[in-house]
Amino acid sequence: MSIFLAVCLILFGAVNLYVFRWLKPAFVWGRGASLSFALFVVLMFSLSILTHVLARHDHAVLARIAGIAGYLWMLVVMWLASFGLLAEAWNALVAVAARVRPAVAAAHLSPARFVTWMGLVAAILSLWGLIEVNSLHLESIPIATSKMPPGTPPLRILQVSDLHLMPATGRREVDRILRLAREVKPDLVVCTGDTFESADPCMEQVAARLDLLRPPLGKLAILGNHEYYVGIPRSLELLQASGFRVLRDMMVRYTWSDAGIAVVGTDDPAAAMTRSRCRTDEASLLSVTSRQDFTLLLKHLPVVNATAAKRFD
Repeated sequence: MSIFLAVCLILFGAVNLYVFRWLKPAFVWGRGASLSFALFVVLMFSLSILTHVLARHDHAVLARIAGIAGYLWMLVVMWLASFGLLAEAWNALVAVAARVRPAVAAAHLSPARFVTWMGLVAAILSLWGLIEVNSLHLESIPIATSKMPPGTPPLRILQVSDLHLMPATGRREVDRILRLAREVKPDLVVCTGDTFESADPCMEQVAARLDLLRPPLGKLAILGNHEYYVGIPRSLELLQASGFRVLRDMMVRYTWSDAGIAVVGTDDPAAAMTRSRCRTDEASLLSVTSRQDFTLLLKHLPVVNATAAKRFD
């Protein structure tokens, strides 16, 4: 976890430094303005840490405000950095073309022009992203199969993924999921990774709320890449406290009326990045499933072994 935070700090600083290279000439900043920007960047990074501290002490409103401010700047600066790289590529092309036709040089993006237009676009996209991340979407996908005998009652499976539950917003997000589940009335819940974004002790309260969701067939979960960043032992603790059975290179089988339901779950390949044991052998697991069972494969990264592609539904 400490390595992950160190990498995040280095990346955050590097991205802000790159954006600063565009902002300084655009606004003709001197030493004082440059120092003010550096202090602002430190403040924005500190807000992400302050969010966890405030949430741990049950200051939910203040934690949410700090989180919105910190992560909104993170969104803006990431968009600006992305546009900056594109602008550099554009200017390089313009410079080459201008050698042939000098008039093309007028298309060069100066720092002032870049910040004016791309800054506006980045702000709009960041606000849209902030709204979108707080929106919970439900998509209904009917699946017809011959593996369910005629007259078999419908099996409702609720899949949730990439919740990224955090101290400041976790309980609120879980409450929304609980309200949605009351409407859908699922028979089985599956969570396909990146559930918890923090190892903070206060996340146990979030897990306790999530444990209130108790469908008839239970809840299954697999690990995503962020579980490795948070730490596998802590991630497993939180998932189990939430009432999930975690499938790590495992298969479980249910009987639904007269039909067989097999669920196979594997780990995310991010395990290799953290030098953890990687359990992603879906081919061998699927090879032992019955052809008569309706088979569901749970993977965070939807890249499937070619030999296993025809072994699940």
